[in-house]
This record gives sequence, structure tokens and C-alpha cells, in this order.
Amino acid sequence: MNLSQENQVPSDAQLVPTPWEPFPDLVGFRGGFSAKSDGGMSWAGADIRDIVRNRRRYFERRGFDLSFCVGADQVHGTRIAVIDRRHLGRGAMNPATRIPATDGLITSCAGIVLTTLHADCASLFFADPSAQVIGLAHAGWRGVLAGLGGKMIERLCGDLRADPATIRIAVGPVISPERYVVGREVADAFRDRFGGQVLSECEDGIHLDIYAALMLDFEQTLGREVRDVPRPPCTASRSGLWSYRRDGVLSRSMMAWLTRIPF
Repeated sequence: MNLSQENQVPSDAQLVPTPWEPFPDLVGFRGGFSAKSDGGMSWAGADIRDIVRNRRRYFERRGFDLSFCVGADQVHGTRIAVIDRRHLGRGAMNPATRIPATDGLITSCAGIVLTTLHADCASLFFADPSAQVIGLAHAGWRGVLAGLGGKMIERLCGDLRADPATIRIAVGPVISPERYVVGREVADAFRDRFGGQVLSECEDGIHLDIYAALMLDFEQTLGREVRDVPRPPCTASRSGLWSYRRDGVLSRSMMAWLTRIPF
């Protein structure tokens, strides 16, 4: 499969704006997050043909071919896979071909589009312009508690020689603490790991701040303060985004994606 610039890379004029982008200032890195208007992106409870059509249309409008995408069978764990050209197309058009039991994807190969699925859980984007590597992860509360964000940094730096000093991080749309009430057992586990600053007690229960916990995990791993990661939009508060907490079984999933453009 050819990953040449002529076949894979869109010009700036061809790019369709996305409601949210991880690194709008980084030349050579493209990423985004689909919206409800783009249609459901997850396989669960849906006709495969409908999902492939939604995905193909979404990426074609951004100048990419779906066959360059890679997706995983997300299990709320911490397994991270190193992706190369042998994985092209896996999980993109057939759920049976997904990278098994994996929630984090990293690659040094330009042209590969990493993808993850979300409906309140956080999408974690990583890019290092110096090492020319990227990573994308799906992190629900279990993944955040288990330190998936920090593990992504460690794998990028250890396996792909990313530089902790230049690595960039972004957190995609995720449920906000105002809309995320958790049980006492989950709250206690987060308090033990991250301290009370990631929790707030209100009349309706204990609210968990996934974004704040991620920031602490990133800082613990990097050994420095992380200031350049804006708080993302709330999935449950935006009518244009799917939210499992808000919509229940009626919700679908959105797709996060990240790629490095070959020059």
C-alpha cells in the first residue's frame, strides 16, 4: 500500500474544519474529533455498512482514505500497541480486524491515521515534532486510574525516542466534573491515587474531574508542570456531541484521530 504524498496527503485547501483539533499550531500533524452530525462511528449495535459509510465520508471530506486508518478493540485497559505499515486498515472497515484488547496506539510512521472511539471517555493525543512520533489513547475512569496517560508518555519516549521536553499533549472532549457523578468506591480510589483535588462533593453526589486527574498523571510522569493542555469541551453539555451519561443506550460514539503528514 502506497503512503506517498500524492495519494494520501490533502492540501490545506482540501481540509474540512473539525469542531475540535488537538494541535492546530503544529505543522505536519493533523487530528480531530468527529461530531454527532458525522454519524455514529462505533460498531456496537450498528450495521457495519452504515459505520463504514460514516467513517469513509468523514475522512474523505478531510482528504484521507479510510484504508490508512487503524483502530483497536478498546477494553478500558492500559495495553499500548506500536503501529506500523503492517497494521494499515485494521479495525477501519471490519471490527474483526481491530488491534485486540488495546486502548493506546503509538507510531513513528507518517501517513498512518490512528483512531479511537469515545462517548464521554477522554481521548489523549500526543505529538513530538522533534522525534516525529504520535500517540492516541482512549481513557475512561479505569484507564485514567491505572495511569494510561503516563504510560503513553513512557512508551513514546522509551519505544519511539520521543523527548519528554518537547512532547505535546492534548485532551479531547470528555465529560466534565459538573456532569460526572461517581460512586464512593471509585471516588476513594481516585482520592488515594491523585488526592482530593480531583473530586468535589455536592448534593447530588461525588463529582470526578477526569481532566484534572490526567493532568496530575502527566505531571507525575514528566516531572514538570504541564500548562499547555486546555480543558476540553464537555461531551454531556454539548448537544452536538454524543454522551453515554446523558443519552444512555441511545448514544453512539465519536471518533478521535491523529496522523503525521509525510513530507
